Parts: sequence; C-alpha cells; structure tokens
Amino acid sequence: MLRDSAMLASTDRLRLSQRWIASPHALFRRIGLHLVIESPSIDIIERCALARSELLYNPNTKHEVFRLLAAVAPELTS
Repeated sequence: MLRDSAMLASTDRLRLSQRWIASPHALFRRIGLHLVIESPSIDIIERCALARSELLYNPNTKHEVFRLLAAVAPELTS
C-alpha cells in the first residue's frame, strides 16, 4: 500500500526514491528501488548508477536490484 501510494503521490520520484534508498531500513530501500523501476521518466544513466551501487551486493535489496537490471537491460547500448 505504501509503495502504491508513493507511485501516485510523488511528482518527483527520483528525489523521493533517493531519500528512501538512503534509509537504514531495508523496506524503504526496496520501495525506493521500486519507484525507480516503475518510473520511465528517470534517466537510464541514473537508473544504471543505482544498479551498480552497493545495493547490488545487499541481500535485502537483491530482488529489486535484479528487477531494475531487467528493466534497464533493453535500453542499454554497446
């Protein structure tokens, strides 16, 4: 419910997602990543930077990071 509310309420999803990703609580980091995944308006470079961050190796966020990687993979160029 919180995840869906954030999708509807936030006009600046990147700023909100960055704030939640910086949280010490895994649930908020996961919701922040979800916002990035579901926001096509966020630049591909910013999305890839998150995928390459320390979140990649965090066991609490691995599911969302893999979803993020799957979302950005079709947009990558060589």
